[in-house]
Amino acid sequence: RTASQRLSEFYRDIVGAFRGLDARIPREMDDKGRQAVDLQAQAHLGSAIANWGPYYIQAIEELKAGTWKTKRTVWGVKEGLNDLIKISPEVPADIVARVNKVKAGIKDGSFQPFTGPIMDNKGKEVLAAGKKADQAWRDGINFYVKGVEGSVPGSK
Repeated sequence: RTASQRLSEFYRDIVGAFRGLDARIPREMDDKGRQAVDLQAQAHLGSAIANWGPYYIQAIEELKAGTWKTKRTVWGVKEGLNDLIKISPEVPADIVARVNKVKAGIKDGSFQPFTGPIMDNKGKEVLAAGKKADQAWRDGINFYVKGVEGSVPGSK
């Protein structure tokens, strides 16, 4: 079964598809009258983008200054790399306001999406209540969260 068929069995109304991981998801969700976050769905809620412009600007400036070095770069919403854009006019204004508040909180550091408690799908607490995940914790994610069935490939 496809991901959207499986999700539909559990009465999910909104599904996201990213970079063609399963391009059938938006089409199948459209057929069921559900909505998807994707660029091509008819039932379009919004588009997630990766804007590499800010990274390239910084890298070019560092190259010009002679300070550029090979390094690991972990950027997201805060740095302007990831964003949710083109929110559909079908989305209620109060929901758009909540989305914008969360985005602003991620950018200014007042909201941390990975804050405990976080439980894995086997019932084990993987991040304690109130604790904020650091990069090492995020890099080590090898589990599905509560509500997601299955096991991460290669995990025990």
